[in-house]
Amino acid sequence: RFKRYADHYDKKTLGNDDGLYLGQRRNPAWEMIPLIFWACPLLHLKIGFGNDIFSHLLNWIERDIVQVSAEEMTARNSLSVAMESLQIKETEKAIIKANIGDITTELDTDDYGREEKQLMRAEKADLNKSMREIATEIKKLETTVSSYQSDLQKHRAARNYDDEGIEAQIH
Repeated sequence: RFKRYADHYDKKTLGNDDGLYLGQRRNPAWEMIPLIFWACPLLHLKIGFGNDIFSHLLNWIERDIVQVSAEEMTARNSLSVAMESLQIKETEKAIIKANIGDITTELDTDDYGREEKQLMRAEKADLNKSMREIATEIKKLETTVSSYQSDLQKHRAARNYDDEGIEAQIH
């Protein structure tokens, strides 16, 4: 069926008066794989997977194909590690925040005795202290990530400048 549409497109025999030919334009690349149904996954659109495929391709080319200096590779790896650490700390912060909320809710109920509530208040104080420590660590990591990003941009700019210089010499 798709092959027939591609043939009609090539021969301009679809019978469109306005000259527009939308849809199937070429023969399928792999005829042994039948294309019966197709779908556009809404989640992929929502998370930007389909929209970001070009940027993913460029990132892959830059990461795996373009030859970079050892300094730039170190900057990339450092940035990756720092961003992963930042994400872990933010997850820890969210978990602690949820635990504090649970304890606060439990303290508002009358289901516990005085001693149990004292223990819960002590646990809440410890969690608040941990929350402040993690918030400080997150600020430091954000500063580190920002520093690594600017370092990486400098390396990329230097590499792009070098490339332009080479192209200028060739032309």
